[in-house]
Amino acid sequence: MTVTVGNTVLVGCFFDGISGCNSISDSLANTWTLIVSNGAGKLWQSPITIGGSDLINIASPSGYSAIVGAQYTGVTAIGNVNQASGTVATPVTLQSSLSTVSNDATFEVFGFFDQGGAGCDTATAQNGQTKLVDACVNTPQPFGEYISGWNLVTVGTNNYGINVSGLGGANIQYTHLLAELQGSTLVTSGVVTQCFGNCGTPPVKLVNTNSTKTVNFNQSLTLLYQFQSPLNGFVNNVTVSLATATPATQILSLALYIQTCPSGTQPMTSACPAVQQLGNSYQGAIGKGPKAMPAGQGYAVGAGQWVVIGVSAAFSGLQLNDTNTAVPIFSTSGTTPSVITAANSFDSGAKIGLWAWITGGVVTGPLPSTGPCGNNFAQLDCLLPAMSNSLCAVLTASCQTSASLFWIIILTFLSFLLITVGFASAHVTKFVGAGEVFMFFFLAWFFMFAGVGLLETFVVVFFLFVGAISFARVGRQYF
Repeated sequence: MTVTVGNTVLVGCFFDGISGCNSISDSLANTWTLIVSNGAGKLWQSPITIGGSDLINIASPSGYSAIVGAQYTGVTAIGNVNQASGTVATPVTLQSSLSTVSNDATFEVFGFFDQGGAGCDTATAQNGQTKLVDACVNTPQPFGEYISGWNLVTVGTNNYGINVSGLGGANIQYTHLLAELQGSTLVTSGVVTQCFGNCGTPPVKLVNTNSTKTVNFNQSLTLLYQFQSPLNGFVNNVTVSLATATPATQILSLALYIQTCPSGTQPMTSACPAVQQLGNSYQGAIGKGPKAMPAGQGYAVGAGQWVVIGVSAAFSGLQLNDTNTAVPIFSTSGTTPSVITAANSFDSGAKIGLWAWITGGVVTGPLPSTGPCGNNFAQLDCLLPAMSNSLCAVLTASCQTSASLFWIIILTFLSFLLITVGFASAHVTKFVGAGEVFMFFFLAWFFMFAGVGLLETFVVVFFLFVGAISFARVGRQYF
């Protein structure tokens, strides 16, 4: 996670035994203090004196532990703390009390080890807590192990209830840790990695069925999952798993689409086209197993943005593993098209295994508003796309790029004309460095359009080379 000097970080650890989570350290050498402990769980806090990208290390004798963290600002002291643990049968509501004063934040960590078998029950808050992190993993037994982090700003003595349900009658070994942060305000939770799409439970859980076997890819179509990201971070990859190897003639295509849509507007519509950001193809005899976009092709995503992931094939017969869960899936014509303006419901409960991992910070509370942009030209992310898209009868990535370059040229000439008229009105007869000023305006407008994603990557790279050469030639006279 990334930590900021002057903030306070709390980290909770849950362990399915009595000797785990022995100590904590980080890559920035901050000082950590144990504030709550109950054998199966521990809670540490650290005033951050060294900031930056920080790796949190928990010393544990085995791989059965899980951690969760959150970062706060304005902490004056750690107030009251509480902890509870035990073994209970589900479904059950577990209550712990904690006394806080006005404007204090409560950091809460709840974890359990499912002794009833593989998988995890579902934990939900009973008293208005905001969930920061929610994760379920399979420990080597394999049994389900669950950990979650919560936050609540409150006053007075309060109960903090967690309801655990799902695997009725299963016994869980649980721990519940709470700490009062006096005078504090939540900044962000720690960096987490979550799976989106059809990941299965727990992610990634594949099964032997392959419902894509009957999909007629000969008709040129792409299957798509869509979701709204709750994280500020990066999409690590888009992944499928081949149940069997493909014939030498097959082509497998994966794609990632990210877009900011006006409030109440869905992606993959004419009001909010999905524009491809990353894509990758496998050709020939493709081996059995997971296939993903290459590492290092992560793409930034903001909380509230829509993410669409897609898979297509050149020919029918593609066999992708299903998962043990079902989510709605859509389809559109074409093989991972560069822009999607219309999509149809393909299956309201598809099990096709297609997923993406996102690493980032959790945004608590409502997701940020993404609009609306209709009849609103006060912001660049509304104005510039509206200008470019208005020149396209059929919105495609190539038309959007061409229209953006057209507007860049027009705006550059207008900006240059404006400053020229300004100098003339001030009776400046010699305009020094006119060519450099024209290039400055061109690049300024160019990077504005690039900054809101209206230019394809190869165009940006090309003009970076052109700009570097131009400035190098002009700069020789000064050195």
